[in-house]
Amino acid sequence: MKRLRDLNNTFFEKIESELIEKYPGMYGAIAKGKLLGIAKSFNEIIKIANEKAPNEPHRLIFKIPDKTKKHKKRGKLGWRSSVVKIVGTT
Repeated sequence: MKRLRDLNNTFFEKIESELIEKYPGMYGAIAKGKLLGIAKSFNEIIKIANEKAPNEPHRLIFKIPDKTKKHKKRGKLGWRSSVVKIVGTT
C-alpha cells in the first residue's frame, strides 16, 4: 500500500503545475501512478474513479486549486478576553 501511495503522490507532484494551469477548480483522480480523469464535480470524479479503478487499494482524489480566484479576507479569529480580579484569590 505504501508503494502505491508513494507512486500516486509522486505522479501528482510531477503534474500538479500542469493541472493548476489547465484545470483550475476541477477535480482529479490518480491510481497506479496514472491520471484517471478530470471532472467538474466531486461526484463525477468519484464515478470515474470507480469505473476505471474499482478495486484499487489506493486512489488519490483531489480538487485542483484555482489560483485565478481571489479569496475574500475575513475578520480575525481569536478570543476576546479581559482579566477580572476576584476578591480572595491571588
